[in-house]
Amino acid sequence: MNVYEENKKSSPFEKAVWIEPSELCASPLFVKRFHTKGKKATLHISGLGWFEAKVNGEKISDHMFIPPASDYFRRSFDNVLYPVWDTFTHRTYYHSFDISDYLTEGENILEIRCGGGFFVQSERQGEGDMSYDEKCRCIFAIDTPHGQTVSDGSEKWVETHIRRSSLFYGEVHDFRFEDTNEKNVHVAKERETLFTLSDGAPDKIVREICPKVLKTTENGAIYDSGENISGLCKLTVQAPKGEKYRLTFSENTDESGNLTFESTGSQYVNPDGRAQIMEDEFITDGNENTFMPKFVWHAFRYFEIEGNLNFVKDVKVEVINSDTPLTAEFSSDSEGFNFLFDAYVRTQLSNFHCSFPSDCPHRERLGYTGDGQICAKTAMMMLDSKALYRKWIRDILDSQDIKTGHVQHTAPFQGGGGGPGGWGSAIVVVPYEYYRQFGDEKILTETLSPIQRHLGFMESCLENGLIVREAKGGWCLGDWCMLEEAKLPESFVNTCWYIHTIRLYNKMRFWLKLEKDEHFSEVEKECLEAVQNQYDSLKSIGMAKVYGAWIGIDSPDKCANFYEKQGYFDTGFLATDILMDILFKNGYGHVAGKLMESDKFGSFLYMKKNGATTIWETWDGEHSHSHPMFGACARQIFEGILGIRQDADSCGYEKVTISPYLPSHMNYAKGSILTPKGRIEVSLERKMGKVNISVNAPCDIIIKKAKK
Repeated sequence: MNVYEENKKSSPFEKAVWIEPSELCASPLFVKRFHTKGKKATLHISGLGWFEAKVNGEKISDHMFIPPASDYFRRSFDNVLYPVWDTFTHRTYYHSFDISDYLTEGENILEIRCGGGFFVQSERQGEGDMSYDEKCRCIFAIDTPHGQTVSDGSEKWVETHIRRSSLFYGEVHDFRFEDTNEKNVHVAKERETLFTLSDGAPDKIVREICPKVLKTTENGAIYDSGENISGLCKLTVQAPKGEKYRLTFSENTDESGNLTFESTGSQYVNPDGRAQIMEDEFITDGNENTFMPKFVWHAFRYFEIEGNLNFVKDVKVEVINSDTPLTAEFSSDSEGFNFLFDAYVRTQLSNFHCSFPSDCPHRERLGYTGDGQICAKTAMMMLDSKALYRKWIRDILDSQDIKTGHVQHTAPFQGGGGGPGGWGSAIVVVPYEYYRQFGDEKILTETLSPIQRHLGFMESCLENGLIVREAKGGWCLGDWCMLEEAKLPESFVNTCWYIHTIRLYNKMRFWLKLEKDEHFSEVEKECLEAVQNQYDSLKSIGMAKVYGAWIGIDSPDKCANFYEKQGYFDTGFLATDILMDILFKNGYGHVAGKLMESDKFGSFLYMKKNGATTIWETWDGEHSHSHPMFGACARQIFEGILGIRQDADSCGYEKVTISPYLPSHMNYAKGSILTPKGRIEVSLERKMGKVNISVNAPCDIIIKKAKK
């Protein structure tokens, strides 16, 4: 018996089978009639891609897009853009609900509506065909004091008014449609997977926006939500039967106020040649209908409604993301730092769905390990994201090749390009920062062996002390999205990251009271010497100075002086976070302040000046307008300006030093973060040339004099 068979035997689904519709269907509704002798029961359930369950007509949860996304089953990689050689760990999450309050004595009805999600997703072709199946499926077990009822193939299914459900394209609802012909289900093929009780952060509606009409059109109107968000439009209509409405979503408009779609992926087309544009449609049945898709989300600021608006009673925008409330506060008289804080939070939340951090919430929606690891510390500091990152660490481990230790560029794995350093390092960086933030030693013991295997894989990519390749036929990026064409060799960037992760690995060993790994320490020395030799021909480049200061082969002074003279960012998304950390840690907060207040091309205020409310993917704004990666440096608001830093040997904020720095252009800043020890608040105010500091903290801290 293998690990998958043992897992199912010990799960609630030992006697259950997966069921699926007997025909292709966008959103099937499975029906199970069962009897109970009492009113006490627990429902264990999973529906792929996502499900919504009702007992006797009542929804049992308001959570959306459940279960969390994962690498569900083994699938074919024959039609992907580059070879995939790795062997993954496959996992399916399930939920357990107490349904006692929904039961009646005697017969009860369980209804499970499913949508495709990432599981049935054949239209998005950016990375090739990454779909798992062409049909949704579900499995369940109902435990009562008198026995268990399971999905066994005796269930029925019907079609629903959701005629199309495509994660990247949208949904079509026809309220006129009603299927009263219950059909027999098929028992789906058994697939190897680890059933795991969901422990992430499920999606939910977090707030509501009343959009404003931007302009009327010949067939409807274009609306402005006022900010770039992820979510859905909820439309209430009282119209005659057969009225059709189309909703189209975009981040941007042209000079005439019409929607444009380049930043959200319109350059990609599905197998039928249809451009990847987020659209929903619905057709009325003559009754009052409130329309909102069930199994997709969109990412947008603007949207267009085509249809007779005379019948529209209400238009709302529902903001949706994983349940990770903001735990940080900040305000100041700095336009740059205020924008960075607001835009980063909005962008990161828009990229929290299905219990993983994505690169963008529209075009790709993938858990890129590069974007995710560089933002991990900031997100854990500013958002209630412990459960989400605990789950995502498991995704990263599942995406590691069982044989070689190679780590994928996305987790859950859905293809995508990257590099062995800034992307693969997520298997080291994210557990390390998780432990530092939350003090959960279990994460160290769980990840130490996978980290060793990753470092071993990286060692196999070395030639003369430099990382020169990744997996056979795969990508090998260095940094990414620099202001100008990359001037740094990928080998230089990846080897710097390798050195960094070896150091983190040995810190983790120290925390576990283990001896330093002498083998990788020797590898680190070899790599450091090779990078030093390579650096001699690169040190005139600003971004090279960032990496040089980071790993200790050059002075932070040279890095700071370069960017003080330049006055704007030219760095890739990895180096931008590193640069801001170097500046604040080494007494160059005034340079960081200068960069933050610049509105030159290559700055955050350049984004704002050009209408941004979220962080762009590139400094020029040509691509996605909702990419959190450059916003990772927002943590310097709290570590750099407010000066809230953990001591080097601390975890879970056991030892904290407050060492604030108020740049000369600022007269006040105040904010707080919620730590495992409680909330730490710092307020800075400049009066008569002196910076006054006020601190409120629940733990013992060291306060250093505020720097001017």
